[in-house]
Amino acid sequence: MSIKNKTLLQFHNLILGYDGQQILSQVSGSIMHDDRIGLIGINGCGKSSLLKILAGILKPDDGQLTTACKIEYVPQLDFDLFRRHSHLYEFIGGKLEEWWLVLAEYEKLFKTSLDENRLLDTLSGGEAVKLNIATALSKDPDILLLDEPTNHLDLSSLAELEKVLQNLDIPFVIVSHNIEFLNAVVNTIWEIEKGKLTVYGGDYDFYKTEKDKLIEAQREQHEVTRKKLAKEKRALHRTTVRYQKKEAKLRRMGKEDDRSLPKIVRNSVKRKIQTNFGGTKVQKEKSIEELADKLISLKADRRKLVHLELNSQEKQGLLFSCSNSELTLPNGKTLLRDFDIDVHHSDRIAILGDNGSGKTTLVKQLSFKKKNSLLSNINYGNEYKTLFVDQKYDLVDLRISIFENIIRNNPNIGYEDTRKVLGNLNFPSDLDVTKKAKILSGGETARLAFAMATSSDIDLLVLDEPTNNLDIETVEVIADAIKEFTGTLVVISHDLNYLKQISITKFLDINRNRIVPAINLLSTDN
Repeated sequence: MSIKNKTLLQFHNLILGYDGQQILSQVSGSIMHDDRIGLIGINGCGKSSLLKILAGILKPDDGQLTTACKIEYVPQLDFDLFRRHSHLYEFIGGKLEEWWLVLAEYEKLFKTSLDENRLLDTLSGGEAVKLNIATALSKDPDILLLDEPTNHLDLSSLAELEKVLQNLDIPFVIVSHNIEFLNAVVNTIWEIEKGKLTVYGGDYDFYKTEKDKLIEAQREQHEVTRKKLAKEKRALHRTTVRYQKKEAKLRRMGKEDDRSLPKIVRNSVKRKIQTNFGGTKVQKEKSIEELADKLISLKADRRKLVHLELNSQEKQGLLFSCSNSELTLPNGKTLLRDFDIDVHHSDRIAILGDNGSGKTTLVKQLSFKKKNSLLSNINYGNEYKTLFVDQKYDLVDLRISIFENIIRNNPNIGYEDTRKVLGNLNFPSDLDVTKKAKILSGGETARLAFAMATSSDIDLLVLDEPTNNLDIETVEVIADAIKEFTGTLVVISHDLNYLKQISITKFLDINRNRIVPAINLLSTDN
């Protein structure tokens, strides 16, 4: 057997549940030598759990996993871990005794070096992700499993990882919500939906085309079934009415002692119509029950669409202007110098730059009028209300309830409207909104932040990598809403597909402590 056709890993009928809820239900699949797999699905569907099962980190409740190869799992970035004040060689040494091999692998993969004496807490998110990947690959695995590595990478780091995966001579499975990245590196899509795993042979665009066809076929089947059910119900009603009329006529004949039809004949006719009606009724009721069950099943298969509508009012004029400005930290370090920015109502701006270049610090200063601003030479124009949504969703206060988070952003909103806002973002109807927000998962916290965004009027919406913890489907819905937003938009994102979806028109690039206009990365000419 050719090594390219060799199956390295197989799993069959995997079952996994948490707290009485089944996450994975009889999931089966395999990984072959030439597989480049993108694993997708809504938040909480079990993507990370499946990777951990394949890596041997998590034990399923049932099912079989067969493998005789070495597997390395790169987890989602643990910010607490990378806040440690320890040297790199100490940190890596805890994972691999020959720590220098990891630094050599890092340099080989990403064409830059890390100092072994550098402190762990000085690494950017992108450097930390790349270090985790280098650590895994330095162990010479046969299969690589990557859990959302693209979340914290800037454009240049994304391009580096894309090249690494394209040149990798081992199979991998990657969880990512970056559509453009998936299209560049995968040849197969695994989708987890309602506990089941479906395999699509192609990149994300191929999957989307096939999925849309399937959804449309389900819609058509749903409509056909609905019409059949209605038709059967009408037919049963007509049959029942005819039977009741015939039976009533025979009953009247008996009461009136009508001798035109002898009693013995009348009874025979009565038994015949009862038999015929009974048989027809049983048949129709069985058909109705089967169609009703099928309709319920088709309804269950139809996804509940997330809905998001941002409130804003069309305005004109200047929000703020920076002229020969500097951005200086409290410790005296100058992050940005000698830059000009003019932001008007309805501008749609993307801020680009490498990790650690000062993007987040800049947009926070631009977002809010502060007496002790770190910016020099900033002038404000019209009054404006700002909503700032960052990648950690600090907008959400985990110490207070879900309901209190909503009304804190809009004191005039009522309980029913709060329920509606949460329902629009796919929160379950039985969610206890009086519970603390800390009970929510990462994806639910992100959706709560956007639920808060829908509950009040805003003029300036600032988004700092807000989609890192969101599944592709929710990102697309949020992008549709942001596209219709008529206020001012300032966004930090390294996802070009997302920037295209939200109709960005102006790009600013932070490079060597300067802010300069950038080319339109979304132009078809580039």
